[in-house]
Amino acid sequence: MEVIEAAFEVGRWSVGRFHRVITEVREPVRAAKLPEQLGWLLASLHWAYVSHGASEEGIDNETADGEVWERYAIGVQGKSGPTPIGTDPESVMELVNMREGAVAHFKRETMSTLRKLDSVELGAVMCHITRYGTAPKMLELVLPLAMKRISEASLVKDIVPRFMVLAVLQPDLEGSSLLNTLMSQAKDFISIEAANSALEYCAHLQRSNCCRAILDGLGHLVRPEGLVAALIPASARGSEHLLAILELFVMDQCQQAMERKLNRERGRDDAGGMSSLSALSPPPLPASRTVTIESPCEADYGEMVAPCVYMLLVLAAAGGYAKPNTVKELIEFYRDPCQSLIGNRVRETFHARFIKDLFNLVCQLNHVGTSWTLIECGWSPPSIQSALYQAIQLGHQSMVHVLLDSLLLPDTLLEPPSGIIPLVFRKTECLTLLPMVARRFPTEAEWFIEQISCIPIPPCVPRTPQSEPDLRPRAVSGVRIGLCKLSLLLQRTVNAPSIIWNKLQDSGQFRRAGTISHSAGGEALETESLVCMAPLALLDSQAVHDTVGGRFFNPSSPFIRLLATGEESIILQPVMQALMEYHWIRGRFWLRYALQLFFSLLFVVLAWAVFVLVAQRQNPAAVTTVGSEQYDIDTLRPLGVIVLALSLAFMVQELRQFLDEPRNYISPSNAVDILIHFTVMYSVIQGAFRYSYVPPLLMSFTLILCACRFLLHLRIIPSVGPIVRIWVTAIFNIFPIFVPMMIMAVSFAGAFYLVQTPMVAPGVIYTGHFGGFKASLQSVLTMAGGDYR
Repeated sequence: MEVIEAAFEVGRWSVGRFHRVITEVREPVRAAKLPEQLGWLLASLHWAYVSHGASEEGIDNETADGEVWERYAIGVQGKSGPTPIGTDPESVMELVNMREGAVAHFKRETMSTLRKLDSVELGAVMCHITRYGTAPKMLELVLPLAMKRISEASLVKDIVPRFMVLAVLQPDLEGSSLLNTLMSQAKDFISIEAANSALEYCAHLQRSNCCRAILDGLGHLVRPEGLVAALIPASARGSEHLLAILELFVMDQCQQAMERKLNRERGRDDAGGMSSLSALSPPPLPASRTVTIESPCEADYGEMVAPCVYMLLVLAAAGGYAKPNTVKELIEFYRDPCQSLIGNRVRETFHARFIKDLFNLVCQLNHVGTSWTLIECGWSPPSIQSALYQAIQLGHQSMVHVLLDSLLLPDTLLEPPSGIIPLVFRKTECLTLLPMVARRFPTEAEWFIEQISCIPIPPCVPRTPQSEPDLRPRAVSGVRIGLCKLSLLLQRTVNAPSIIWNKLQDSGQFRRAGTISHSAGGEALETESLVCMAPLALLDSQAVHDTVGGRFFNPSSPFIRLLATGEESIILQPVMQALMEYHWIRGRFWLRYALQLFFSLLFVVLAWAVFVLVAQRQNPAAVTTVGSEQYDIDTLRPLGVIVLALSLAFMVQELRQFLDEPRNYISPSNAVDILIHFTVMYSVIQGAFRYSYVPPLLMSFTLILCACRFLLHLRIIPSVGPIVRIWVTAIFNIFPIFVPMMIMAVSFAGAFYLVQTPMVAPGVIYTGHFGGFKASLQSVLTMAGGDYR
């Protein structure tokens, strides 16, 4: 993170420096005004150049011709009338003479005026002419006078650097022409600071022609720090063409430095071989020696520019302006030549940490194209779990898709034929986040699981479990059973293809994929066994899940979390079915299911027994057994204790579910479960321990709900499950019928109660069917539900 923070700090410094130059250089020049006569002459000379240049190119520039006609023909020659139109030979010759005469006249008058100016005014004129498109031609008039009258120190420190900045601020072609003119006539007055600053501002303004002109004409003045200052805005702004120019310059400088180093070493070897001969030869005559001094910047390119590639990558990848191709070009620039120049100065741990921090930052900023470029170039960390988790939390669906797609790339570290195994078998820690993806982006999880269901297995899988593998022309897409770990595939022997089948943990019945082939004798069905290479981490790893109060008992695996989402598009995928069968047999899920089914059945039976005993105690006339009170004490309370213990255990399970997923906990199914446990606990405490009255209707309704919930547990059994599912589907389909039925029952119950109440008289035998609203409602529901007697 230190490099990333430093990169952003340097980027802010570079932008601030550029804005300060704009404020301190360009704005004062625009605000400064020349003497009126001199300004008019410079403008007139500009229009004369424009008009004459357009005529040489065969272009009619009516604006320039109009200005020249007004300033020269009318103002100098004393002509009148509008600007002539070149429709006849006389008009054409008049325009030609006007253009040539205007150029000669205004050039002569401008030179006459410039000779009268002092050094300060000439410096102002040099900066002023940069605003004109014909500044290169005008510079040829001003520059010789400026070099004669302005002091060398003023030119080197103030005038020329300011002029180069203003030239770079012009359009690219005009600026490059100004720079070339300046370098052809006043190259000795250009300082190192001026050349490097102009190169930096070229990168800010994306002036590729100006940059090429500076590197070609002033390459010996460019220093590594100036080149880095230019690379910073070029990388941040994504100027690919300009970046390529600067990179080629660095490579040329490094190549030249290496050649000079080799020549010096070769020269020392030759000098050592000739040392004996030089001792016998007479001493040389004194003469001037020519010493080749290495440029101070040559030795610094490898030490300064190469490590700065890390900073440039941060600006390009996370700046938000550069395209993915820019990042790819910088990575290639790092590989050649910067990686060899860096050498051992950057440790591998630092490089790996930088790649991880950069990749996480790009993913956090949701730069999808850049992140995929980093993945393709191999600049992604060994584990993308943190980046995937961050993308899920921030809601970046496109980034989640890219990261999941990267897990499906072939694992290049595995040798053929296992090389087609995807990276998901190596980066299994990302599968722990798959349930979170399913909760936030179900379509992405469905797509990824579908891709896993079709992972191509090595082409050496045998046609049957007993046969030997035979090589096939193409890989087979697996569709069902079979799980394997990457560590098992890495245990290679001489006959590697033959061990793959043995290493597959195949459980359950193999599915047969049939293809019909037509032959002369009829139709024959050819079958072969296909194996689905599912990552075992979906079962034996711990799913990442955010909870409120922590977890009770053992945490769930990603497979269980995916099933808990309830998404049919995910659950019905082939790999999920394969994992179900594997989890049922190898994971001993059938044992846990059997225990849960047993305790659920025990809970229903004991609750039914307690309710029966409570009802018998509340109606002593129905009990004929002698000593029933003692029987209640000896039987009712122990059964009540067991029922309360089971109810508390189930309530703890409900609490665990609530703490695990509080947002998804509220549902009709969980509401029914809580209602069952509370009513059972209430009925047992009131009837078995406090000997209070418990409404029989409450106990009967609770018992029905307990039985229904037990039936729902039977959906997983193949023989009973379809019937239970049909029953549940039928209930949901006919539920709308009960709504009008309930409305009519309530209305009839109220009507019968109102009619029956005034008819009740003392001494009249009354059946009690409509003695109260509750009795009326019960009577109406009985009539609606069946025969009423």
